[in-house]
Amino acid sequence: MVSLPLATRPEEPLPASAEAVPAEDPPRAEPQCLLDGIRVLVVEDEVDARDALSVIMSQAGATVTAVGTARDALSKLTAWRPDVLVCDIGLPAEDGYALIGKVRALGVDRGGSVPAVALTAYAQASDRARALAAGFQAHVAKPCEPDQLLRVLARSVRRPREADPRTLGANAAGESPDPF
Repeated sequence: MVSLPLATRPEEPLPASAEAVPAEDPPRAEPQCLLDGIRVLVVEDEVDARDALSVIMSQAGATVTAVGTARDALSKLTAWRPDVLVCDIGLPAEDGYALIGKVRALGVDRGGSVPAVALTAYAQASDRARALAAGFQAHVAKPCEPDQLLRVLARSVRRPREADPRTLGANAAGESPDPF
């Protein structure tokens, strides 16, 4: 049993100028349609995260197909030909590094140059460098703000598709751009 002490003095009423007024919710911004008409393939093994990503991107105008494994991603990629790939690194069986290696080996005519974003909990600078070296154009650490992810995706699909996928996103000095 829990016992709480009784109030020792009565509450004083608030002055008229300090009466509680229901706070108005700030106006809710409509999702920016940064991805209008863009086809996004999401590869995420966690169902809730996969669903959340699909909703965020769909609200921004994208057409989203989401899968949970690298194997399913390869199948969808060659059949559906997305404009951008968003891939978790920590996938079961084959991780995102293995997947991006297989994607880049497909060749341009089969979808091998699709811009790819690593969306991962591996957030160290070395993880970012490894993702970019593996063939991803951008690395976004989880958790991230939806607007941040949408901006990265919008930038990713603007890059030239015909370029060598290993150098997509590199600037003239050979450095990887900051995706933010």
